[in-house]
Amino acid sequence: MIEIRHKSSGEVLRQIKLKTLAGAKLSSLPLCGAWLVEQNLTEAILDIADLREADLSRSILEKASFQDACLAGANLAHAAAHGADFSNSKLRAAALTEGDFNGCSFRYADMNGASCEGAKLSDCDLSMAKLRANFSRANLNRSDLRASDLKGANLRRATLKNACLEGAIFIGADLTDANLEGAKLTGAKFFNAILRGTILEDSEMDVRVGSGAMAKKSKPTSKSWWNVWS
Repeated sequence: MIEIRHKSSGEVLRQIKLKTLAGAKLSSLPLCGAWLVEQNLTEAILDIADLREADLSRSILEKASFQDACLAGANLAHAAAHGADFSNSKLRAAALTEGDFNGCSFRYADMNGASCEGAKLSDCDLSMAKLRANFSRANLNRSDLRASDLKGANLRRATLKNACLEGAIFIGADLTDANLEGAKLTGAKFFNAILRGTILEDSEMDVRVGSGAMAKKSKPTSKSWWNVWS
């Protein structure tokens, strides 16, 4: 028997007749504020679960499913979540700091206000996601961010080598010292973005500058400060 308790009150939120949470079917459960630190939730199914303010830090979440789950304010710092599915989930103000989320799906996820500082997010599907978040020092190599919303996002020193950023919105984003080498940026919007020291070598880019003109660059300068505006 496993007891899932509230992280603050210690109240038992759920009793589960299992020896392990790995592979557990926990869809739609009310687990708001749950204490799940350092738990093994490998391949667990938590679709549509209410995990607001839950603490899953340092947990193993590999190939777990959180589709349509509410993880607003949840703590996933230092989690090992390789290949997990967070598509269409709500991760507003969640902490993913220094976690391993390589190969995860965040398609259509709402991550506004999340802290993803230093997170491993390579080979992820972040297309159509709301990403007005802190991605400083994050690794987003080869990830799909097509049509994602990164308005005002912090991408300082982030790595996005060979990422697909077509149609992504970087309006007002800070990409200081970010590495976008080989990235696909066709149709991306960089109005008022800060690109001081941004590496854009071998990237494919058409940037709207000044009074609406298009400046096409097939191989932009590897080290430059581009302040692009509408």
